[in-house]
Amino acid sequence: MHRAYANHRQQGLSLVELMVAMAIGLWAVWASATVYLHTASLQRAQERRSAAEEAGAFAMGMLGRDILNAGFYPASFASSAVDGSQVGGYDSYPPLESAVRKDSDWQNMAQGWPPLAYRAGIYGCDGGEFNVQTATCPAVDASQPDSLVVNYFSADAMGDGGSRKDCTGSAVDNDPSNKYRSNAGKKLNQPPLQPLFVSNRYALRDLKNFVDQQDVVTKSLACSGNGMSAFGSPGIYQPMVSGFKDMRFRYGVYSGEADSLPERFYSAAEVDAMPVVGIHGQAYTGWQRVSVVKVCILIQSQGGAVRLEDPAGQAMRYLDCDDRPQAQPAGQWVQRLVQLFGVRNALPYSY
Repeated sequence: MHRAYANHRQQGLSLVELMVAMAIGLWAVWASATVYLHTASLQRAQERRSAAEEAGAFAMGMLGRDILNAGFYPASFASSAVDGSQVGGYDSYPPLESAVRKDSDWQNMAQGWPPLAYRAGIYGCDGGEFNVQTATCPAVDASQPDSLVVNYFSADAMGDGGSRKDCTGSAVDNDPSNKYRSNAGKKLNQPPLQPLFVSNRYALRDLKNFVDQQDVVTKSLACSGNGMSAFGSPGIYQPMVSGFKDMRFRYGVYSGEADSLPERFYSAAEVDAMPVVGIHGQAYTGWQRVSVVKVCILIQSQGGAVRLEDPAGQAMRYLDCDDRPQAQPAGQWVQRLVQLFGVRNALPYSY
């Protein structure tokens, strides 16, 4: 009796089948890696854009808050025993010098104080950094950012804290023009005898950051205040936040008695050249008639590989602060931020 056995052959993959399987596997790995890297690039680009936008928003907020204070002088500040010249009066910015000058008077016109840059709440320089030591602007360089000076007086009647700190957080009591107005060395934890002069100066300065294991040169919004810091003498520009390419200011100036609406926006040089205008019996320079400040900031991403490839045949562009289209830099992303801030203390004073 013969038994029939089924002939079962053990079959494996042929060389062709193995190569096809490997190719499919390699393609799947390549596709997954491509998707991952593209997603990572998108996330990195978004993070760096968000960081630049946050820096721009912070800078705008800082500038806007200070511009709102420009030209402030507390009208209800109580007169002091040292200087009773303002009893029953209403002072403005800059505070008036007494007919017979007293030590606590802020102005000293016989000695040329204050210089032009501090005689109004707002002052600016075109294409250059305001020189704190000389209180002047440099020669205009159109390739350089503008700078801004914001001046006001403190309001400290409510106690020790008040508003007598500059943009660097330093107290302004020791500024020479505040020598006879402050309480420094006289009464501990008490308000000053008279409102104190505060001056903040804003500019962009080159700054080197370390991003992605490499040095990246960018610009930082820097501020110089008239307070005395623990790290050095007043007037030194200190970096506040980085990630900028340019900063420009334009000034809205009014000219009549009817209202304080600006006719148009002017450069700092144009405001400097404006004649003195009589309004409600008082003489006002161009800077004293600035009622709106237009701030333009160009923010720029830090680090490479931030911007994706341009659409085919279409280069990506941005508008600069002069409304001119510019090509986006390779691997970078630039965006313009523009905002208007009213100078709320720019109204003609009357009492």
